[in-house]
Amino acid sequence: MDTFELLPSLAQGELSETSTPELVAAVFRSRASGTLWLETPQAPEIRVFFHAGDMCGNTSFPGVQNLAQVLLANDWVNALDIDSSREEAAKTGKRHGAIMVAKGLLTTEQLRAALVAQHTTNLLTLMGITEGKYDWRGWEPPPAWAREVVVDPVGCLVDALEQEQHAQRRAKVIGWLGDHPVRLSVDWPDLQTRLALAPIDRRAAAVLAIPRRLQEFVRASQLAQSRAEAVLAALLLAGGAEPQPEGDVRAPVPAVSERTGLHSPSSNGDDLELDLPPAPSASASEPLAADAGGGMDRERASDLRKKMLARGIRNLGSLPTREEFESSVAVTPKVTAPKAKGLAPDEQRFADEVRSRVEQAPGQSAYARLGVDPGATSETIRNAYLEAAKRFHPDHSASPGLASVQAELQTLFALLKEAYETISTPEGRTRYDASLKAAAHGTSRKEESAIALKMGDVLLKKRDFEAALAKLRRAVDLDATGDALAALAWGLVSDPKASPAAKEEAASLINRALRAPGVTARTYYVAGVLWRTKDPDSALDAFRKALEIDPKHPDAALEIRLMEQRRGKHPKGGGGVLSGLLFGKRKG
Repeated sequence: MDTFELLPSLAQGELSETSTPELVAAVFRSRASGTLWLETPQAPEIRVFFHAGDMCGNTSFPGVQNLAQVLLANDWVNALDIDSSREEAAKTGKRHGAIMVAKGLLTTEQLRAALVAQHTTNLLTLMGITEGKYDWRGWEPPPAWAREVVVDPVGCLVDALEQEQHAQRRAKVIGWLGDHPVRLSVDWPDLQTRLALAPIDRRAAAVLAIPRRLQEFVRASQLAQSRAEAVLAALLLAGGAEPQPEGDVRAPVPAVSERTGLHSPSSNGDDLELDLPPAPSASASEPLAADAGGGMDRERASDLRKKMLARGIRNLGSLPTREEFESSVAVTPKVTAPKAKGLAPDEQRFADEVRSRVEQAPGQSAYARLGVDPGATSETIRNAYLEAAKRFHPDHSASPGLASVQAELQTLFALLKEAYETISTPEGRTRYDASLKAAAHGTSRKEESAIALKMGDVLLKKRDFEAALAKLRRAVDLDATGDALAALAWGLVSDPKASPAAKEEAASLINRALRAPGVTARTYYVAGVLWRTKDPDSALDAFRKALEIDPKHPDAALEIRLMEQRRGKHPKGGGGVLSGLLFGKRKG
């Protein structure tokens, strides 16, 4: 029996037939570098990167944990600094973590520990996937940014295989083993130095220095049945353990304290309890079953097992624990929980609070949104914002169970940030207080429209077109600004199921938008996209207008560059018919 028989083919396949933990074990065992591509009902494409068998990064997917979540969970960096550094990273094109280290918000060690925690959590989440397709792409190496930190996947294998959704896979491995005793493999002495097993799992592995059957291992490890099975299955898949071949009879290792003199490196000097099974009785006249030349092999093997046992015991006290390995970083969640049918009570209360605060926001001042008095000090305002931002930050609260409230959550966070930026400086606060006194009738309508517009934008990014269009229409009904009309037009043409009537409505809306108050760079950009085919000159005019308003508009700049490359030269003078009619530039 060879444990390689347990590993699946890394060619294309279905996740219903081959589990994600088995795939990760196959990559680890082969020390492969490349990309594991997954397609699930929730995500059309997920890429998981590996270097020499270790996981080193992944692309975004539903439930992914990002760096900001780890930092917020550990209170290493506050929400204000996270957002400002993220904006700086977006402007400069540098990595977010590098920006925070450069600004002194993190040490290099903290950043590394946070990345390890992030990768560990994401790998655990990915191992919980049970539906979809997979494909191993050895020809697609990990990107440069994914080679900074690698994570040994075996500890995650144990956690994943213990879960209910993988109970059948665990049983399959145990079933393959049958009644054969299991022992540590010849590769274990080298393998164990790179594994990030939890202390209890490492101690359980050490008892396999003596070949044991499943139930003997469960008793000796002192683990729960499911955890013991998960440890055993993970070790078999990863090549750290192997079945003892039939006829390979080995003398049992004597009790540690009495025969070998090996001791556990614990501070109290107690002997390691191996829970040895009773040795089979045999008379001196009954030799062990072996061939004539096998005596020397058995002797060497016995010595090897003793050396492995000694090395395993020494390393129990020297290798880092899981918590030490992650520099005591909080990883959320440590273990992928089964999907719940409804929200947990705490999640339901949180979702209700988010929706309530979004509904109340249009009629609230910046002070009320942050929960402070108009006479509060700047320090009080800052502390109130940091507390609210930590509680309602989309990164910190991105629980899979709260997916239905993510649009409202992102909107609420944007409103809190807007409120803080409005009154965070003495000058800004003075202007805002003056505007409150002179506030005209209808301000609440405009604010409600702005909130609906923000929510519509969030829903568009999530490709929830039906809900997005409902919010965008509400924004237009409340305050038909050029920006709101353009957003609705964009939503209509972005929907892959858009009808010809919807596209005609979008063209009419953009014409209204260009004549309405509140025109923005988005208004001109959407106009350019809609005119691109029928009137390229007008489209080019619109993209240039968008760039005038927002010189850093990347999409408008790209459109201009592409159009000018197609023409082979910069057009001089003139302009489009539609652009001339709608915003004043007429053909010469």
